[in-house]
Amino acid sequence: MRLALIAPPPGPDQSADGAAAPADLGAQVMVVEAAAADLLSMQAAIGRIEAGWGPLHGVFHLPGPGGPGEAMASALVLDAALGTDRPLDFLALFSWFEPPPLARAQPEAWAASALLDALAQQRAARGAAPAVAIDWCWGAGFDRADSFAALDRILAQPGLSQVVVALPAAPPRAAAAASAGAAASADAAASADALADDPLARAIADVWRQTLGVERIAPGDSFFDLGGDSLIAVQLMTRLRDSFPVELPVQLLFDRPTLAGLRDAVEEALTARLEELPEAEARRLIESLAG
Repeated sequence: MRLALIAPPPGPDQSADGAAAPADLGAQVMVVEAAAADLLSMQAAIGRIEAGWGPLHGVFHLPGPGGPGEAMASALVLDAALGTDRPLDFLALFSWFEPPPLARAQPEAWAASALLDALAQQRAARGAAPAVAIDWCWGAGFDRADSFAALDRILAQPGLSQVVVALPAAPPRAAAAASAGAAASADAAASADALADDPLARAIADVWRQTLGVERIAPGDSFFDLGGDSLIAVQLMTRLRDSFPVELPVQLLFDRPTLAGLRDAVEEALTARLEELPEAEARRLIESLAG
């Protein structure tokens, strides 16, 4: 299998490591940098892929860390770059049936979902290659085998232009999130006490709250049991990279899904980073984290 990843250029403290997990599974992986909302950049990226590997067979568009506005702009740019005549087997546009809890009050999130649905139908109307808008219900993510099974069934039916994916309640993520939100005050106090003397854990917990919309988080809580999925994981890890000047791949959250486990992983990455820096820079980094 050949997989080409089009991604924005990494920041100064990041590296383009998105190819690691697919390559570990035996895929041939090509990473091509492009500005998501720039037509010329996207056309050049697609041209480099086809020059190296030949015609594209299928394309997935996934929301990136830039939010709903970027999702809309990048989808329109991708549509224009692919054009009408390129003979794809499919173009899958990933969206939400309902946005993650924190984004539900944002009109842009609902607008992005509606635009992706309309784009798939518009491509069909103008005779372009098959496109399907896949609206994932909250809690459906690719840490679950049934998500891959659902995707296989969707792509096997090229006549579809819009599909809503609602997975079975077990494992009960939504129920787990509701249970966490309804925990007794004694449990909430215990969670707060567990984080009180650990500023690193508190900072990471704040990012979890902002991303998941869950108030009470304990060190042993799992990101996925609190309602996280693979799409939300991208947003969370991007926010963590903004908070801590180290490379934190999304796969890390799958390997260490609890708050305590992720906290230890961030500490290890920070320690390694400090050891690489000259003493003066290391001191400045420590002061910035402390502040």
